[in-house]
Amino acid sequence: MAHPLSDKPLIVFDIGNVLLRFSQERAGENFDRIEPGAGPVLVRALWETRLGLDLEKGRVAGPEFFRRAARPAGLAMGYAAFCAAFRDIFTPIPENLRLLIRLSKTHSTALLSNTSGIHWRYLLRTYPALQSARWPLASHLLKCMKPNPRIFKLLSKKQVLILRTWFTSMIAPNSFAPPNAWVSKPCATPAASP
Repeated sequence: MAHPLSDKPLIVFDIGNVLLRFSQERAGENFDRIEPGAGPVLVRALWETRLGLDLEKGRVAGPEFFRRAARPAGLAMGYAAFCAAFRDIFTPIPENLRLLIRLSKTHSTALLSNTSGIHWRYLLRTYPALQSARWPLASHLLKCMKPNPRIFKLLSKKQVLILRTWFTSMIAPNSFAPPNAWVSKPCATPAASP
């Protein structure tokens, strides 16, 4: 089946620090409130190890990640408490969420986020504006992450043929954008974490 051509750009939004601020520091504080000393261990496992990358790429499920990160450190925290603390790291950027809603009424829009399964369903449920994007795609579902060019090929298979694409991301533009893309920083940049 042939795809119709569109002269309007597909507008692709990242989630982290474009539509929602996220804070590793807040994650560490949340973990430490549950179990003193857990913050540095779990923050490192999430953002500084191959295991954390595997979680975001969907190679390891949440319970397996937690077991492999917490057990060697002797953490007593339960998985449900870990998930609750890990989900509570986001702050909406209202002006950018409104922009997503507004553009989704007249353009094809997509979310393309390096996001784990632990966050994904929670984000879509908690921030309904994210549901206005026609194609909500996440790294754990596509089994690869930005800036890998393969993720953009997978995106193009999910949507009609679009002549131009406009990416809104905090990642340096030349590190990931395909040749036909426009790249911009978000209209409202994230403030520093409190």
